[in-house]
Amino acid sequence: MGLKLMQPLKAARAMRELFADPDDTQQVFEISEAMQGPALLRMHRRLRVSKVGRRLLTEQPDLVPLLKDRDALRAMPTGSLGRAYLDFVESEGMTADGLVAASDVKRRGDAEGELLLIRYWLRDSHDVWHAVLGYEGDLVGEAALLAFSHHQTGN
Repeated sequence: MGLKLMQPLKAARAMRELFADPDDTQQVFEISEAMQGPALLRMHRRLRVSKVGRRLLTEQPDLVPLLKDRDALRAMPTGSLGRAYLDFVESEGMTADGLVAASDVKRRGDAEGELLLIRYWLRDSHDVWHAVLGYEGDLVGEAALLAFSHHQTGN
């Protein structure tokens, strides 16, 4: 994967679509993809230089099965991250599978291997961050989370 340029016009079109239909979650991913630039490459480099990062790249953990197991999440104590995540997705009427389908990440871009793993992790942890930060799933919450994510990842 070579250097990827930002695509502000593509992002603006997706933003317009999202404002027209706030339930069109796929547009959030379109915006993120269009404004990604070299962020995946930077994240990959950062992971490769740390022991924990190299372990994650090697083991390639999958968050989706954990996030889909609502019985296990419900069994977690009140105030735990798992319960906060469950409360968020249930209040928003969302599922981890729904986020995967909305992102359609395999067709998007040219990421593969470890870069695709990073993209999956960013996608799969998206709603966890909503729960951590207390941002709702509305346009304001999505915009706030995108701003937070940009500061954390450059994406």
